[in-house]
Amino acid sequence: MIMELSQFIAQYGLVLLFLAMAGAALELDSYFIGVSLLSQPIIAGGIAGFILGDIGNGIYIGAIVQLIWLMPPVGAYVPPSAAAITIVATATSVLLKQHLPEYTADSVNMYSVIGGACVGYFMGQMDIWNRKFNTRIMKFFEPGILKGRDTCILGIMSFAVLAKYLRDFLVYFGFMALGIPLAEKILVTLPPQVLKAFQLSFAFLPVLGFAVIFDIFVNKVGGIFHGIAFVGVFVLLKLRPDTDVLFLFIVLLCAGFIVVYNAVWNRRQA
Repeated sequence: MIMELSQFIAQYGLVLLFLAMAGAALELDSYFIGVSLLSQPIIAGGIAGFILGDIGNGIYIGAIVQLIWLMPPVGAYVPPSAAAITIVATATSVLLKQHLPEYTADSVNMYSVIGGACVGYFMGQMDIWNRKFNTRIMKFFEPGILKGRDTCILGIMSFAVLAKYLRDFLVYFGFMALGIPLAEKILVTLPPQVLKAFQLSFAFLPVLGFAVIFDIFVNKVGGIFHGIAFVGVFVLLKLRPDTDVLFLFIVLLCAGFIVVYNAVWNRRQA
């Protein structure tokens, strides 16, 4: 295990380093600096895919994550980091496919998204710890701030940003450097039935994301359309397993927007 881990880090250490740096920067973009939407999953996936040399796979996973975690309920819980889910899932997917080319792409992608979701929820919890940490550090700078010292204000802001970046960087690098080799060892022990379940589950993730979109527009027409789309996709994938799921998803998405526009937005404007 130690030898294999050292070989993995020696081979992919630089790539993981760049991924961790990019991931930590995108975490800052989410809430702290910029808020430029670069941290959105579909863009984060493209960035991760570019670093790993597989942009298409990164954008595909990012699009799935973008839909599923489109609008988490406000106030119910701390939402997971969608950027972390995307980056870790993309890294896991690309590297596992390189090491295990005999496994189907969809089964590896689903397995990777599950692992990425675990990291994403942990990063969301870390945001709570980060805010509590900033509150404690604030006490050291508070006397100077009350006296009107600009340096103290700049100091607490710089310290908070730097501390969050370093913590997120270590979490990204640690999870990918230790988690991906472990994920590979677990994957090779899974029975074929589980791998087949992963493959089928990933094929239906676009439909699940589609359901999230329709949940925003709760109406009878949207529910009926989603039911028809779900059954249609199921039948089509049964009859034609080689169907391009991404193309099918784009067609369904366009059709869904047409239905929502005609059934909801136009009615509200009227």
